[in-house]
Amino acid sequence: MDLESEPFSLYENIEEIVELLKPRADAKEASLSLHISPSTPAWVKGDVTRFKQLLTNLLGNAIKFTKDRVDVSITAAPTIDGLFEIQVSVVDNGVGMTEEAQNKLFKDFSQVDASTTRKFGGTGLGLAICKGINDAMDGKIYVNSRLGHGSTFPFLMKVEKTKGGREKSSHTFINI
Repeated sequence: MDLESEPFSLYENIEEIVELLKPRADAKEASLSLHISPSTPAWVKGDVTRFKQLLTNLLGNAIKFTKDRVDVSITAAPTIDGLFEIQVSVVDNGVGMTEEAQNKLFKDFSQVDASTTRKFGGTGLGLAICKGINDAMDGKIYVNSRLGHGSTFPFLMKVEKTKGGREKSSHTFINI
């Protein structure tokens, strides 16, 4: 997989994905919130297309499986090599899953069980694709979940902070 490395607005692209998927959340009568910590750089250098693909898939899954709430949080911390490690966490309060099911999640054509496909749809490729993209970006993706209590899907990526158009100096919290 070839990755691009161009400046992009982290804030604008995150907000764009949240707005894009808001109608799905509305259709489920689920609240959708976004929190971006003040430490998060507004502009970074990386592959915006792959970043958006990751966030769209994880947020879409969270909306699909949630009972009534999805939270997205973005934090950042500088690394010793002068980059920033961005952590994006997508949290739902849906069906959750067992530890055994979590071990299968990032494999091709894998879902928790056959009833998941019948009830929620999907092919079981989305999370495997997310893992592939994140691995190519030298990042990490994982899941924390409890059956009946929802799931959290964090992914980490290292980016270079850069200058761009609109800068934000304070945190963003949007309850959509």
